[in-house]
Amino acid sequence: MNKKLMWGIVLPVVLGIILVSAAILFATIPVTFNVGEALSTETVELDFSGVVGDCYTKTFDVTNDATNPLPVQLTWVETSNPNGVTYTITNIPRVETLSNGPNSINIELCYADDSVVGSVSGNIILSRGEGDITGIAHFTQKNIDTWVPIVEGITADVTYSVTGASFTATGIPEGYTLVYYPNTEGDVFATNVANVIILAEGSNSIDSLPLEIDVGDDYCTNGLNPDAKVCTGAKLWLIPGDETEARAKLSTWSEADTYLFETDLITYTNTA
Repeated sequence: MNKKLMWGIVLPVVLGIILVSAAILFATIPVTFNVGEALSTETVELDFSGVVGDCYTKTFDVTNDATNPLPVQLTWVETSNPNGVTYTITNIPRVETLSNGPNSINIELCYADDSVVGSVSGNIILSRGEGDITGIAHFTQKNIDTWVPIVEGITADVTYSVTGASFTATGIPEGYTLVYYPNTEGDVFATNVANVIILAEGSNSIDSLPLEIDVGDDYCTNGLNPDAKVCTGAKLWLIPGDETEARAKLSTWSEADTYLFETDLITYTNTA
C-alpha cells in the first residue's frame, strides 16, 4: 500500500482515538472541596469545550463536614460560549442533599447538534440558606418482596420543602395521602405506624426531618437502594385513599402493592 495513502488512513484514526480519549478523560476530572454549616456559596468551574456534540458528564467531589445532611441548591452560570451553540444542562437547577462525608455530583451537558464542536464553559454555584429551597420527591410502585421498582408501575412526583419556616408539599396526586413513615428504635412495624405523620397538600407545621425518633434502617447499606443519594433522612410514601383509609391500610399492610414508595430519603430543615 502506498505509504502516503496508509498514513492518510491511519493518522486520522489515531488522532480520533487520542481526541476521544482526551475528551473522556477531560470530562471526568473531579474537583474536590469541603462544605459545612457555614457554607454560603461555592463555585465549581466546568469546561465542556473541545468536544464534539452529544452529552458529556463532569463529576466533582464534595465533602460535607457538617454533622447533619446538608441541602445545597445547584445552579449553572454560563461564562463562555463563543460559537453560540445550543445546549442544555440536565436537571439544573436542582437541590442535592449532601450526606455527611464524601459525595459525588454529576453535571451533564448535552449539545443540541451532535455534529458541532462545542466550546462551552461555566460555573456550578452551590448555595444554601438563601431563602426557601424545594426539592422533588419521586415515588413509584415496588415489588414488596424484592423492593425493586415495578418497571411499568404507577409513579408520581411531589415538590417538597428542603428548607423553610414550614414544610410544604405540593402536587400530591388525587386519591393519595402523603405520609412520613419513621423507622423507630427496634424497627417494630406497629410502633412505626403509630408514629406516622400525615402531610397535607400545602403548608405543614412540623419539626426538621427526620425526627429524632427516626433512627433509620441502614438505607444505603441494606442492598435494597443501590441508587440512593441520601443515607440519613425521612421516608415519605403515598398511600391510596384519604387520611382515614391510609392509616387503616398502613396498620394492616393491606394493599401494600398499591402504595407509591420513596425512591430516596428526603431531609427538611425548619428555619423558623
